[in-house]
Amino acid sequence: MKKAEDEALRLKEALSSNDIIAEAIKFSAVWEATLDSYLAFEFGGTTARYNDFVEFIAPNLSFARKIEIFKSLSLVGKTKSHSEIVSTLNRVRKIRNHLAHAQRLDDSTIAKIQSDRSLVQFVLGHPMSFKQEGKRLHIWFSHMWRGWEARLKKDRAHWAIWIKENPGWGYEKYLPRAD
Repeated sequence: MKKAEDEALRLKEALSSNDIIAEAIKFSAVWEATLDSYLAFEFGGTTARYNDFVEFIAPNLSFARKIEIFKSLSLVGKTKSHSEIVSTLNRVRKIRNHLAHAQRLDDSTIAKIQSDRSLVQFVLGHPMSFKQEGKRLHIWFSHMWRGWEARLKKDRAHWAIWIKENPGWGYEKYLPRAD
C-alpha cells in the first residue's frame, strides 16, 4: 500500500512540474503535426490536396480522432510500426489531456493514471522516456513513410500499365514522357 501511495505522490508532483508540462505539450504538438503530415499524404498525396488537408481538415479533428483515423487506415499488411505509433500517440494524448486538467489531479485521476503502467513509466521516466519515445516514433514514422513511397510507386506502375492497355480514355497525357 505504501508503494502505491508513494508512486501517487511522485506522479502528482511530476504532473505539476512546469518542466514536464512544457515537455509533454511540446512533445504532443510535434507528433500531432507529424501525424497530420502523414494523414495528408495518405489522403492528398503530393498534390495541392495535401495542403488543403493540413490547412482545413486537420485543425478540425481532435488528436484522438486523428489517431483513430490513422489506426483505421486500410493498409496492406499493417506493420508493427503502425500499431506502435497508435499506442504511443494514445499514451501521449492521455498525458496531455491529464495535464490540460492539472488542477483536477485528484486521487481518482491519479489512480486512473496508475492503472495504466505505460503512462506511469512515461511520466516518471522523464526526461529519458520522452527522448526514447521520440526516437521510436521517428523510426516508426520513417517506416510508414517508406511504405507510403513504395505503395505510390506500385500505384503509378499499375496505372501506367492500365493506361497503356486502355487507350482512348484520354489518360495518356499522364504517362511519363520518354524524352
